[in-house]
Amino acid sequence: MLDFIKYYNHAIGEDIIPFIRSLVQRIQIELKHCHEKGEKNNIIINKCWNIIRQIIEIEAFIPTMYGPIENELKPLFEFIVDPMKIEFEDDIILAIKTFIKKANGVSPSLWIIFPHLIKVFEKQKNTFGNLLDTLNQYLIYGKD
Repeated sequence: MLDFIKYYNHAIGEDIIPFIRSLVQRIQIELKHCHEKGEKNNIIINKCWNIIRQIIEIEAFIPTMYGPIENELKPLFEFIVDPMKIEFEDDIILAIKTFIKKANGVSPSLWIIFPHLIKVFEKQKNTFGNLLDTLNQYLIYGKD
């Protein structure tokens, strides 16, 4: 799937938006099933995130379709408010970093997430990990 999107992005075009919507919905469904079982994550969630992260790295989609893609991903970004319920906070952090870097700025919805990043830091036992690069992007591009 990843190679298909990478090599045929010119043919996919705006049809990537409904595809991302379906990935977000699948993550939400799988997360609900995981919570019912007392788990926080599964392989399907990981694979969906891998596809999403590949999509947002492709120049044909970001920054040209930045707004619609970010809107589709907002429900997943909102999990940062309580990262203890998920295991994919690093995927969210990396996606945010990519958005900021590719757009050369911080959108209003990403500013809403910013104060909640401390919760990720606390969840990761006060280690930065991928959070450091993302915070750096906030500092570089968010100063305007």
